[in-house]
Amino acid sequence: MKKPKNHLAAAALALGMSFAMTAWAESQVSEPGALGIAIDPNASGTKIAGNVSFVWDFRSALPADGCEGPLFVRNLYAVATMIKGNQIVPSNAVRTGFCFDDQAGQVQFLNDFIRTVIIPGFYSNCVPGGCPGYAIKSIKNFMTTGRGAGSMEMELAVK
Repeated sequence: MKKPKNHLAAAALALGMSFAMTAWAESQVSEPGALGIAIDPNASGTKIAGNVSFVWDFRSALPADGCEGPLFVRNLYAVATMIKGNQIVPSNAVRTGFCFDDQAGQVQFLNDFIRTVIIPGFYSNCVPGGCPGYAIKSIKNFMTTGRGAGSMEMELAVK
C-alpha cells in the first residue's frame, strides 16, 4: 500500500493514528524483555517499524479451561501498521482459545505474527518458512489499558 495521495485520506489516517495512540496511553508497561520478548538493540538489517496493537476478548475461566489464572481468552487480536521506506503495510491476525496466564504463548503469537504475516507483507516473493529472518530491534511506548488492550511501537531489523 502506498502513502495516501488524497488529502482527506491522509487526514483520516493521521486522526486515526493519533486517536489510537491517545486511547492506549493509560499505563506504561515494564521493560518488554522482562515479559519474554527477545530484543536485540544491535541488530542490523532493513528497518521495518510501526505500531502494533492488541485486544484481548476474555471471560472468566471455567474449570474445563484448565487455566491457573482467573481469565480465559476467547480471541487475541493483533493489528499492525508497519513502514519500510515509503511502503506502508497494514496487517492483522487472531489467536483463539487460551488461558490469559499463558504469557509464553502470547509472546509466541507475537513472533508468529511477525514471521508469518508482517514479513511476508513486505517481501511478496517469500512464504512462511522461506522469508528473511528478523530481530526485534526495539519496542517503545509499550502501554496497556489494563482492561484488555495494548499498544507498542516496534522496530524490526530484517536480514
